[in-house]
Amino acid sequence: MSLPEAAAVATVDETEEVEPGGRHSALGRYRLMLVTGLAEVGSSRTVRKAVALVALLGGFLAFDEYFPVLAREVGASTTLVPLLIAGTVAAQAIAGALAGVAYKLRASIFAIGLAATAVLIAWGSLSGTALGFVPIAIGYGVMHLVIIVSEARLQDAITGPARATVISVSGLFAEVFAVAVYAGFAVGSVWFTLPVLVAGLTVPVLLTAFLTPFALPAPAAEVVEDGERLESERE
Repeated sequence: MSLPEAAAVATVDETEEVEPGGRHSALGRYRLMLVTGLAEVGSSRTVRKAVALVALLGGFLAFDEYFPVLAREVGASTTLVPLLIAGTVAAQAIAGALAGVAYKLRASIFAIGLAATAVLIAWGSLSGTALGFVPIAIGYGVMHLVIIVSEARLQDAITGPARATVISVSGLFAEVFAVAVYAGFAVGSVWFTLPVLVAGLTVPVLLTAFLTPFALPAPAAEVVEDGERLESERE
């Protein structure tokens, strides 16, 4: 009941370009959307870079699979473990609440945020104490903020009708990257402790921070203008 009414928007007939004989079939519509979406990823440099960035960032969500195990590794009791994890979840919620405000910030700010994420999570995981989950939660929240804004800007950079297909491409590669992270943890556990492995995963986070200014699309002009108009109205 609290959701605002959606503004009326123009619709696109996704069956318009389907070949004769397959015009109204589900398979024909699926093929059209698949081809259209992949074509946009391949032809638009802005979308292509954004898809790659969102895929990389989405793969880093594999972090939270190891936070409970890390908590036990540093000596947290069974009762304390979910409380420590609640801190990372709360940080994600706060990041989601701030994403709208942060949407129009410069890409360099998000790059700095990702670099800070790498430092905070590495510091927390190597601290060897439950208090290390304070910087971990902060870092994870900042990373989640960057992910939300990156996904939103990718959405705004898409101009074709196959929006869901483009998003699915980034989602597919994010899952592939996450599986690679799981495999890396499995193999690395033969030689390294879990805190070291968690800290090691912050290295690609740091490298992604250097790519962010070049891969993150600019905010949509109309969104920025609306935000500036609202701020002026408040003043």
